[in-house]
Amino acid sequence: MALPTAARIDFALGSLIGVCLFALASCGGDSSHATSKPGAQPPAGWRAFGDAQTHFSIAYPEDWTVDSHYVYPMRIEGRELHGVSFSVPEAMRAHTNLAADTRLSVESVSGAQVCEARRFVDTPENELTENDGGHTWSVADSGDAGAGNFYDETVYALVGSQPCLAIRYFIHSTNIANYDPGAVKQFDRGALVTMFDRIRSTLTLTPARDTPTD
Repeated sequence: MALPTAARIDFALGSLIGVCLFALASCGGDSSHATSKPGAQPPAGWRAFGDAQTHFSIAYPEDWTVDSHYVYPMRIEGRELHGVSFSVPEAMRAHTNLAADTRLSVESVSGAQVCEARRFVDTPENELTENDGGHTWSVADSGDAGAGNFYDETVYALVGSQPCLAIRYFIHSTNIANYDPGAVKQFDRGALVTMFDRIRSTLTLTPARDTPTD
């Protein structure tokens, strides 16, 4: 089921909303409903995306492109994976071999008794469990290559979330050897993954009544 169009809020207000979600009583929320789980405070100038149906919010740099009707291009376990994606800006990939569809996405699966990364990956590799920032993640990698293109994915499924939420790092690059010398440079994978990690760290689980829905 597709996620509804959700809010994008300047983080001048987003930080206030984050506090409101964390301290429900002070904002008039019902603390007996769902329990919020706050993420890390984002850098100044970032925006927030909140979804009222799957009860999460996440922050992202303002120059990244948001697709709130994102669908993962492959069926996993016979089902479509819907969510929201945040694609890297042109400035990050200009004059490099990093492709425009490189992105971080948040996806969900309903009815999963166990929330684990393999529910989002066709052929999971290097499966492990990771504790980070108060969250426990089920992690798996996947990769593919063809016609001078490389596709690397890492999925972080949030253990215990319902519906089962996962954050996917999707990195599409081209073979730099196929270019004339000096035409492009190798993209900075470390900097890209660090940015993905920073975005993931802001994930906040929110009570149903308090998630931004404008």
